[in-house]
Amino acid sequence: MRKLIYLASSTLMLAMLLNNAPAAGENHFDGIRAEFELIGASGELVTEQSFRHRYVLLAFGFTNCAHICPMMAANMAMALKASQQDAVGVFISVDSERDSPAITQAYASSFHPSMIGLGGSY
Repeated sequence: MRKLIYLASSTLMLAMLLNNAPAAGENHFDGIRAEFELIGASGELVTEQSFRHRYVLLAFGFTNCAHICPMMAANMAMALKASQQDAVGVFISVDSERDSPAITQAYASSFHPSMIGLGGSY
């Protein structure tokens, strides 16, 4: 079952990258909006506007996860590497007690240079 989930998430990520990026004012997800305010590695505020006109692969996890999170991040890195689209992988930590935005950034970028780590309020 786990292999199927990994394969499905990798396939979904790759499919998202292979489609055309939305043009200005175009919305491929009618009625769905993803608004967020997160904190980057150097304390800067990161919002959905930071990624305008780019593909975003989004994952939630934590850096002390032994199996699922590293596999998810590795799959995201493979999808980014296989794509020729302007894309970014965003790994958001759900463990604010142990994962600062800087730790999460180091973790995410160790998988691929186009991956960033973000966190919530600390």
